[in-house]
Amino acid sequence: MRILKTIEERLPAIENIAGKTLNEITSELKIDKADACNVRHYLKKRNIKYLPSNRGYPNLYPFLEEYKEKGDSVSLEYYADKYDCKVQKVKGMLSRANIVKRSEYVASSRSKPPIQFTEVDKQVILGSLLGDGSVSGYTKGHDNSRLSIQHSEAQFDYLRYKESLLSCKTSSHTAFIVDKRPEWKNHWVMSVRTSENVAFNQYRDRWYGENGKFVCRKDFDTITGLGLAIWIMDDGSRTTDGSISIATMSFCRDDVEYIQYRLREKFNILITIHADNNIRVSKASFPLIKELTLPYFHESMLYKFGASKMG
Repeated sequence: MRILKTIEERLPAIENIAGKTLNEITSELKIDKADACNVRHYLKKRNIKYLPSNRGYPNLYPFLEEYKEKGDSVSLEYYADKYDCKVQKVKGMLSRANIVKRSEYVASSRSKPPIQFTEVDKQVILGSLLGDGSVSGYTKGHDNSRLSIQHSEAQFDYLRYKESLLSCKTSSHTAFIVDKRPEWKNHWVMSVRTSENVAFNQYRDRWYGENGKFVCRKDFDTITGLGLAIWIMDDGSRTTDGSISIATMSFCRDDVEYIQYRLREKFNILITIHADNNIRVSKASFPLIKELTLPYFHESMLYKFGASKMG
């Protein structure tokens, strides 16, 4: 893909990569920050080490120097006392440096056993992460992640439908959002959240980096009609010529090109990528994607296929 070729050509000129952060490397490569995820993909695949960002962790660099020397010969509590922080913060610094991922931590005695996700769970999570869902990161006092899904008042029935598909326990609440942007109106939203669980840490590790969310290609390769349906119901919209477009502008170009490649290879679905990085299903492929996803559509979302009821 174009951006990877650019990285390959320019990277040899960068000196002391191990002493630079991802953003610094991206800047020296003269690549847009929006494509930093491509740089990360390239470096990770080739096991090229770089300096983790210390954003949110002011003591990260002195901690890492000491950790290289002492490692696990002293306890996490020792490091917490030394750097005047909680043990969770020490774990967060280790995770930031890719020394250990939070998904590899042994659950503490107060943690619940790891959730055993069903195939339906996995597809709902996958479709939601491609769309409007998120998995929480490390925050003070929270060892594990959770899935959060939020929709506007007009989509409350659809949100309840998604919640009903999940086998894990959830909670929900509504809130009135005062939006200061002139083009947006104040509105009610409903959020559904799972409980925190170590099983969600793997999703956080696979889908998030220093520059936000990216597409985990290993997960995307497993997508089925259900995952596609959730994604389209979240972020799809009807086009003027009777097909479907999907908002993918939050992902980098390389991730969107991978989506294009896999949908063609796995389902023979052809899509085009617009200048704004959103994708559009070709009119010829619309009947195929409709056949794959319609059985999983909630009735309130059928308007995206130009219908008001099943059948």
